Amino acid sequence: MNEEIDMSTDGPTPPPCNPEIFSEGVEVFVTDTIGSNAVESWVKKVADLSGQPVDWHCAGGRARVLALGDIDKVKLAITALKPEHNQLYTEALRKLGLEPQEMTIGRAVQDLRTMATSIVVDNGDYVKQLNAIADFLESITWIEREA
Repeated sequence: MNEEIDMSTDGPTPPPCNPEIFSEGVEVFVTDTIGSNAVESWVKKVADLSGQPVDWHCAGGRARVLALGDIDKVKLAITALKPEHNQLYTEALRKLGLEPQEMTIGRAVQDLRTMATSIVVDNGDYVKQLNAIADFLESITWIEREA
């Protein structure tokens, strides 16, 4: 018996990643938490706006967006569509019962200092803590500048 497993959480499973883009594409964006159909729709908009071949697949629980062609055009399209992505992300967090907090530079610095302090407290588990700090630093791209 060879039944197809539906892995989507927000509707039917989207089509698989284009094989050429999957094997030869350049990674241009990685995201998580957003449902697969919402990611599919957003990635199609990136492809349409950029005029370039863009697709995605799930790897390690994250949506990995790949592109061929003029990567600068794809990156410009991603930048233009980032507010829509951020809205999808916020909605996904709320569906999980999480209320996204607005991140400010001051709060980011405070959180980073707290994480750095915990390196000493956690009996030298440096790798785990440094990875947590690295993850946090990656999230800084979402920070809104304080007025």
